[in-house]
Amino acid sequence: MKKITVLLLFVMLLGLFSACADGNTQTPANPTDTEQPKVEIAPIPFDQSSLQLGSVQTDTAGYYVKNQMIWFCPKGDTRFYPLCGKPNCTHADETCNAWFENANGLGCDGTRLYTVSDNPDGTGGWTLFSLAQDGTDRKQELDLPFPQNPDGSFGGVASFVFDGPRLYYFFERGTDLPLEQQIGVNYVVDVQTHEIREFGAEFMRSGARVISPKPGGSLLYALCEIPAEDGEYEIWLCQLDPDRDTVQKLLPAETISTWMAEDEKLWYVQAGEGFWEYDLSTGETQCLGNPEPDLVFALQAGDLIYGQGKRSEDFTAVTLYFFDRDLQAIDQIRLTDGLIARYVIDGKLWLATSLDPVSAYIDLSKIGQEPVIIIPIQADNP
Repeated sequence: MKKITVLLLFVMLLGLFSACADGNTQTPANPTDTEQPKVEIAPIPFDQSSLQLGSVQTDTAGYYVKNQMIWFCPKGDTRFYPLCGKPNCTHADETCNAWFENANGLGCDGTRLYTVSDNPDGTGGWTLFSLAQDGTDRKQELDLPFPQNPDGSFGGVASFVFDGPRLYYFFERGTDLPLEQQIGVNYVVDVQTHEIREFGAEFMRSGARVISPKPGGSLLYALCEIPAEDGEYEIWLCQLDPDRDTVQKLLPAETISTWMAEDEKLWYVQAGEGFWEYDLSTGETQCLGNPEPDLVFALQAGDLIYGQGKRSEDFTAVTLYFFDRDLQAIDQIRLTDGLIARYVIDGKLWLATSLDPVSAYIDLSKIGQEPVIIIPIQADNP
């Protein structure tokens, strides 16, 4: 089977993309403890980690955003802490440097961390924030556009993807509008200069899953809902070039879940049909195999590819699969209690439920050497 060398930059479902505003934020057993480790400032590389959904990794620490909070873990540690930097902080509201109302995504520009939060003035819309790697110097950078609907109303769903100093912002209008008024609005934002440009005007509603074939590049790939000739819409996997404001339809995508990109190739998971390859230069497709018939998505984790199957009817259990670069099955494990794979940070695959911060991990260095085990984080860890 053809060997795949994958550079993964992925974004998952919008439901996994937005932090939940249900007040279920967990904090350490002693949130006023001033003994949490200090963060050593380090350059943030422009690599695939900057585009992993809601997580960033440097040489000294890993970060993720979830449940209104930015968390960090010093390299080599297995505990996450609120990225606050304030002594005796309760980590419960906007007075905490790490707390953001409905935080969406996490990015970096090589020095600072960025996230998007609800507009703090309560008027609707979203605001770009930044802070230093050690949780200090929190800044309100920029209020993002909040498009008005053609009928004069406001409402819609936004998704955000960071790529180095760029923020891609996809706004989907409400489906209760007439079909011809549901065309979304999409922006590219420079987080340093605050320049904002629109692109991709022919989208109907842009996809919530977007990747770039190389960090800092101009091309993106997204699931897009494009108006069809019959007045309805079709879902396509598209190539986007925000700089040239072009959208190229590649593949019908009703059953495509996730994809990985490198150079002139895309690899994607077709529901019920396994892994496929798409040649960007010729437009040809090729089936690479179907390791597991229930595979829903597959993503890169270091030298491995991992994927999840269909969740149980009560959403409490799912099978996690591991493959090598040749798509040969290595091992699998059944996740229970609502756990799903969330982030790859410091050689570990971190697990969490839909509502809670990470609670366990899998050591990726041990995959293929010994049976897969789930390692719970210490009981007093958030």
